[in-house]
Amino acid sequence: MLLSILKKIPFVNSLMWFSLRSHKSALMKFFVLWILASLPVWITVLFSPVPDEGSSWGRALIERFSAAISVSEQFVYVASFLTPVLYIFYEKYRDSSGDNPKERIGQSFQVFDGYGTVFLASCLMILFTGLAFSSIKTSPEFFQSTYLYHFLTTYSGYLYFFALFCWYLSLLDSVDKGDYVGAARAGERVVSKGLAARVSGRRENDDE
Repeated sequence: MLLSILKKIPFVNSLMWFSLRSHKSALMKFFVLWILASLPVWITVLFSPVPDEGSSWGRALIERFSAAISVSEQFVYVASFLTPVLYIFYEKYRDSSGDNPKERIGQSFQVFDGYGTVFLASCLMILFTGLAFSSIKTSPEFFQSTYLYHFLTTYSGYLYFFALFCWYLSLLDSVDKGDYVGAARAGERVVSKGLAARVSGRRENDDE
């Protein structure tokens, strides 16, 4: 009952689509790459001043973390973490066998449960953070008075972790694609079956 409900929740259903083996394979790679890619943010947080006595350490840590990701840096992290999700669409479209572009686009979204929602959210995040990045570089005084600037600064931490979540989904999708040994063995089986069929056909012709 609980599983059937979770599979209907957007974004959660994407996580549950993958097997436990895929999660185990992707988690180690995810954490190592995440720590390396986010070293500037972690260093900034570690060297931030300790909050006053009576202040919540958890809240202060979250505030320091959000402040370490400026609006201009958001686009860099979002673009880095979300482009693999968008590239999956290109891969599927390139390898699709549809007769027309509409059919091929439909096949390209058949990646995992909820991929269409993840794809749309990724596109919107890249669009808004890209607009913010260009605006902060060209007219910072005007942009800092807009709703978009306040939204991105207030929820920068949430946007960062959502981008990480989408990136993790792309790592999950790539787990089985690198199984060259399995692919080679599958190819060997196909060749063996084809050879066996030809040998059998020759024997039948010789008997006749």
